[in-house]
Amino acid sequence: MTDDYSSDTHTTGLLTAGGSTTGNFETIFDQDSFKITLRAGTTYLFKMSGAPDGGGTLSSYDRSSLELLNQAGSTQSLLDVGLFKGATLKQYTPAASGTYYLLASSWLYTGSYTLSATSPSADDYPASAATPGVIDVDAPARGTFERAKDVDWFRFHAEAGQHYRVDVIRDGNRQEGSATVYDGNGDMIAKDFTYKPFEPASTGDYYVALSASSVGAYTATVRVLTDDYSANDSVPGQLAAGGTATGALQYDEDVDRFKLDMVEGRFYTITLKPSTEQGSERFMSLELLAPGPAGGSAKFAHIDGSGTPLSLTVKATGTHSYWVDVAGRAENRPGPVPYTLTASAAPDDYADDRDSAAALPVGAVMSGTLQTGTDVDVVKLALTAGVSYAFTMPPNPSSDVRVQLYGADGSVVHGSSNSPGSASFGYTPDSSGTYYLAMSDWYNRGANTATDIRYSIATARIDNDVSANTDTTARLAADGSYQGKLNQSGGDRDWVALDMAAGTTYVVTLDGQYATQLSLKDAAGNQLALPTPQTHGLPSKMLYYTAADSGRYYIEVAAGDREAGTAYRLNMTSFVDDYGNDTAHAGELAFGSTVAGALELASDVDVFHITLHADEFFSIDFSSQQPGGSPGQRANGNGPTLQIVDSAGKALLPFNSVEGQQAPHPTYMSTTYGEYYVKVLNTGDAPAPASYTLVPTLLHAGDDIGSGPAHSSALALGQLLTSAVDNAFDADTYKIHVGGSGAFTVALGAAAGAVKLEVIDSDGSLLAPAAPAPGQGGDDTGHTTATYAARAAGDYYLTLTSPLGHAVPVDYWLLATFAWDDVTAPLLRTTSIANGATGVALRPKLTLTFNETIAAGTGPTLTDDHGVTVTAPGDEALFSVSGNTLQLNPHVLLHPGTTYTLALPQGSVLDLAGNRYAGPASYHTSFTTVKPAQTGSSGNDLFVGSATGNHIDGGAGIDTVFYDDSQGPLDISLQQGQAAVSLHGADTGDTLAGIERLLFPDHALALDIDGHGGQAYRMYQAAFNRAPDLGGLGYWIKAMDDGISLEQVARSFLFSKEFEHLYGAGPSDHDFVTSLYNNVLHRAPDPGGFAYWIDALHHGTDRAVVLNGFSESAENQAALLPIIGQGFPYLFAG
Repeated sequence: MTDDYSSDTHTTGLLTAGGSTTGNFETIFDQDSFKITLRAGTTYLFKMSGAPDGGGTLSSYDRSSLELLNQAGSTQSLLDVGLFKGATLKQYTPAASGTYYLLASSWLYTGSYTLSATSPSADDYPASAATPGVIDVDAPARGTFERAKDVDWFRFHAEAGQHYRVDVIRDGNRQEGSATVYDGNGDMIAKDFTYKPFEPASTGDYYVALSASSVGAYTATVRVLTDDYSANDSVPGQLAAGGTATGALQYDEDVDRFKLDMVEGRFYTITLKPSTEQGSERFMSLELLAPGPAGGSAKFAHIDGSGTPLSLTVKATGTHSYWVDVAGRAENRPGPVPYTLTASAAPDDYADDRDSAAALPVGAVMSGTLQTGTDVDVVKLALTAGVSYAFTMPPNPSSDVRVQLYGADGSVVHGSSNSPGSASFGYTPDSSGTYYLAMSDWYNRGANTATDIRYSIATARIDNDVSANTDTTARLAADGSYQGKLNQSGGDRDWVALDMAAGTTYVVTLDGQYATQLSLKDAAGNQLALPTPQTHGLPSKMLYYTAADSGRYYIEVAAGDREAGTAYRLNMTSFVDDYGNDTAHAGELAFGSTVAGALELASDVDVFHITLHADEFFSIDFSSQQPGGSPGQRANGNGPTLQIVDSAGKALLPFNSVEGQQAPHPTYMSTTYGEYYVKVLNTGDAPAPASYTLVPTLLHAGDDIGSGPAHSSALALGQLLTSAVDNAFDADTYKIHVGGSGAFTVALGAAAGAVKLEVIDSDGSLLAPAAPAPGQGGDDTGHTTATYAARAAGDYYLTLTSPLGHAVPVDYWLLATFAWDDVTAPLLRTTSIANGATGVALRPKLTLTFNETIAAGTGPTLTDDHGVTVTAPGDEALFSVSGNTLQLNPHVLLHPGTTYTLALPQGSVLDLAGNRYAGPASYHTSFTTVKPAQTGSSGNDLFVGSATGNHIDGGAGIDTVFYDDSQGPLDISLQQGQAAVSLHGADTGDTLAGIERLLFPDHALALDIDGHGGQAYRMYQAAFNRAPDLGGLGYWIKAMDDGISLEQVARSFLFSKEFEHLYGAGPSDHDFVTSLYNNVLHRAPDPGGFAYWIDALHHGTDRAVVLNGFSESAENQAALLPIIGQGFPYLFAG
């Protein structure tokens, strides 16, 4: 069957504006195209009618459609007007005049049809206060929606306290349309007027704006609803503390407001009890509003539910009138839903913060009630440093009380244990001053939840106790002992005084319990010493301290967690240490001198300093005398022993040591010049004290040339060096470095047979010299020339020694040279982008891999298909070398759909021997970047713009337009979801619809302020309280485009170092939410919002969800809209 019209731009179908034409769907899935000329700014209605409307034989409009394409084939966005059970109807207003194509399709039915293109009739009512339309209560008004999204305004008079609702009935008896109410100034004051009542706060004239997505005539009627109380301040009910009020919800979404006077600091409980009548179990809510800071009112507390009484308990934050709102749904109920409202008041027994806390004398009892889940009762006490206090609380049957003691700076000095229960405790303060005792709900059940938790806690000073201050009467005599006992209340600390002499070391041992704590303090309470790590956590603990000044010091014995009534014993011994136990206090040791010392304690260490040259050969005669023993070496591995270390702490091992024993005359050889330390220390279960003597003897002097690769001296190739082998044990080691394979030659001058040369590589393998070349080798003067093969680049080591038995010292000179053996040019192995590749990314990663390490020469270029050479911005290099690879990095985005050629002329790539790349005379490889789209699709499309008058519609997906602004600046504006891009100062330019991003060679611009781009920007601002860095912003935009959720982004920000620096490490829920209000919204928290977020966190909401909520809040979006509303820059991440 012959098709009457084709489906492309070559169609013979023609439709004129204001006229009609006919066509025929010969088969299912048939598409007919009609050419039509449209004028910019004019609105058109395109209609396809068939048999139901007398327009042809097409029996049904099901699965039929109309599409509009511009001359470039890009689909235009049409408004779906639609007719109720009628013909297909579309609306379009072109931005540009020109030729378009209307495409009619049917996927299910065949038959003839009529197409028409008309302009809507003149608007009957304007969308402004200039409207002639008037609507009165129960007096219907008629109108017509001439076009899709038409808005008609009607003026109507409303009385304060009345409740109004409008019904919009379309012809055909169907309820359709929306209504919005505006005041006389044109400001919107109510939405959804068709199903939510409007209650004016004042009497006057208002405007109702009616709208619908489709076209057709309608009838609008305003009705007055019966209500007992107003939903605003005009006719509220009255509610008093201790009183009752009754009312009823007369209709769906009804709100009844009551006025309640509240006094600051008092608790108020408001209870809403629905009627028990059958069918009255409806969803209801109870809300308390406080005066707002800038006038009006703000939500203070809220609760909702179904069928059961609702109750709020709050603490008034100011003395004024509050509003109580009762709301609910009464749908499907034949009559009103009655309810009863009651209010009661009670005082707060204690202040809830430290600034307002009243004083409680020590010895008095704090007794009160926690009225709500966030009620906190605080008193202040005057406590004396070092005095122990008991805080006793009887077991609480509900186990719901948290007890905390705060210092004057607000830090918690004692808190309840990790589970609720008896909260009795003891405490000994470090400093005198004011402290604060705070009682709160263990479970923090919320600001509006009544708890009625009763408590009582007694305070007392513990008498007959050893104080933890300088008034203590406890004394520990020199080399004596002291017995004491910590009090039964827990938290006790005892100070035991002892007098110390400067320079004397004191050893204090404590016999107590595992948790008992031991420390040494001065009179100011500064901590001077703690137990040794070996005894920490044991019942018996030991500490050491050497006093710098003579005077009185204090041993502190403190109870551990949950420890009380522990008996303890202190013992003290003292001695004067002869030598320091670290390098900073080391004694001096010199060859030929004798040093006598002693290890006064089993843990004592004596350290001595000595300076050694490289290859210094020496011995240390070492003997020790143990208690009850005789001089000699250690028995059974116990007793004093020697260690020698260099300045880095690396041990110097003796030549004649035996495993498990140490010779009495160990010999050593230093590796390099420097500072060394001789340590005398005990091993095993050595008794103390133990005396010893040290006699160091120099056997052979060293020099300043180290031995072995680790201590070698650098020798430059071509450098002549003179030195000497100083003794029979001397070994001079030099390091040379070669850049590749080849041969290095070593020339050595010395007395014949006096110096031996060995060469090793970096793996420690000994190298044999190659056969000497003519004229090389040894001569009767001792001069030797040897050549060694270097098979790879690296370090090689030359070691010079004197043969055993030869007279020393021996002078020598040394010279090393190197010759490359590489005459082969580098070869290209692979390229990361194949020659002729297409669809290459705009920021390509092109790597050329060669068969050896290379260096960059001169001349590699990248040119486009117009012969233009690509240059990197600024001082950036287009090509870089890493090992055996040459890498291309344009540092800018390449143009879409462009072919680029990389050329490597002779001399552009070299190996380390200077050989040129051995490819063709000029190597070339080409690739083509990703091809731009011509029309929008449902995916992510890339377009190329010209800024000269094109219209680009991206359709669905995340769509991008590339512009080259290197030839001149562009003007960019964003309005009503469309962008305009023009050459600077030009009158016309490109119009962009459905475009989320703009790309330029060296930067990018995000337009999707409601999409991933805007979300990423707001998250930076929310999390870090700063504008995002462009690189990081680009990274997260790409991550979200690739599927990462905003919640996952928020979680990553939460764990960043910057977030921890700004919010602190592990902030509490209170501090976390407070910081979000300060950093994101730049204001203090409002009580309702703060309570909401705290409650959400306490019920398991992830902090990432909370951060996301603040970031995407309407308040934060509104604050950032002036900054990002016209798009914002970022760095494209590929």
